[in-house]
Amino acid sequence: MLRLTEKLVAKKAQQQGFDDDKLDSASSICQFILKLLNTRQGSVLINPALGMPTFDISQGLQNEADKQLFLAHINQQIKLAEPRVVTINSQLKNDNNISVVMAFKLVIETVSKQTIAMVGKLQSDSTFELELV
Repeated sequence: MLRLTEKLVAKKAQQQGFDDDKLDSASSICQFILKLLNTRQGSVLINPALGMPTFDISQGLQNEADKQLFLAHINQQIKLAEPRVVTINSQLKNDNNISVVMAFKLVIETVSKQTIAMVGKLQSDSTFELELV
């Protein structure tokens, strides 16, 4: 059984022309990246380098350069951990929600030449949200 959010993502992806196989692959990659981003380095015994470092965002990410550096670290972690990803194009997005520290968009090309777009948000509680677009 799918969660409500998974049903909504599946419906949106089907409206955009994804077939079921592509949707399953895109959803799988998106879910893995979300788990990766919400995993802290040192918490995975078989690979202590896997995941995001513990970071203090109580002051937020102060400027564009800090956000770009953080986004580059996200890209690096995805490339290291997800073998289905060939290329990643990322860009910062604006989000006026007070609980969002940083918003971004990832466009990923997979080994099977599928292009997957997703938007992500780093929340003020240091957790990530990610969804297919």
